Amino acid sequence: MAHVLILGMTLSGKTYKAKELSRAYKKANVGVLVLDPLQDPEWGADFITDDPEKFLVTFWQSRSCMAFMDESGESVGRYDLAMQKTATRGRHWGHTCHYIAQRASQLAPLVRDQCTRLFLFCSSTKDGEILSREWNRPELETCSQLKQGEYFYAVKMGEISTNRSDHGNSNDLRRAGSDNRGGARTSKHAREERPSSERESGSTENAAEPVRNGVVKAVDS
Repeated sequence: MAHVLILGMTLSGKTYKAKELSRAYKKANVGVLVLDPLQDPEWGADFITDDPEKFLVTFWQSRSCMAFMDESGESVGRYDLAMQKTATRGRHWGHTCHYIAQRASQLAPLVRDQCTRLFLFCSSTKDGEILSREWNRPELETCSQLKQGEYFYAVKMGEISTNRSDHGNSNDLRRAGSDNRGGARTSKHAREERPSSERESGSTENAAEPVRNGVVKAVDS
């Protein structure tokens, strides 16, 4: 699966875009998991929590979901190895992870390297320099000049374009999740081994049930 970076300063429009994508996935019958400190209902998610441990339990028990980690600089961070495994191993469970952060430097290079799609809203010049080198796209250095709601959309080794966040932009859904077909799929790796992170994340209490036909059913606490 192709993981996604959604980066930008406060009020740049990154969270609005992420919520648009989440609702569009849900409408397309794809399971949506969200880790959000505010637990905002606007995500329209099948499962949402502000607890990283509960999120990880549900993440590893589900299959073929769109996972959103808001404020990833805090939840994933540069040194949280358990959360970083969502980037390095999540694709083996069919997940597409969306890492949402204010700055690229808040995320470990390991996490950034696993992402092949980028929504870059107005960001600092320093972050633009980091991303332009990693994505081999000099245009990204000008991200500090973007207006509210404007963003660069880039694919590694592929296209780059400047866009504006719109309601119901189906192209953004296609772009961010083009490798996902929804439904309950289990990859070869998932069939062959039990996710080690399920064991590492502790109890399954208050988690969600595994994905059923692209829909996650929450378990009552």
